[in-house]
Amino acid sequence: MKAMGTCGQDAPAFREIEIVNDKRGRPALVLHGRAEELVKLNKITNIQVSLSHIKDFAGAIVVLEK
Repeated sequence: MKAMGTCGQDAPAFREIEIVNDKRGRPALVLHGRAEELVKLNKITNIQVSLSHIKDFAGAIVVLEK
């Protein structure tokens, strides 16, 4: 949501953003509902996601490209 620049009532729900693994095991985003609409509206053509975790902590970086 932060990468899309949305917040408050305009933001999609967290449940509309899904992380899945592709055939090679790399993480990928699958968007639903309002999140998918915002990507189309903003003409986003590519989404990159990187995940990292250790024991009790996790982090992610998302890059949206037009």
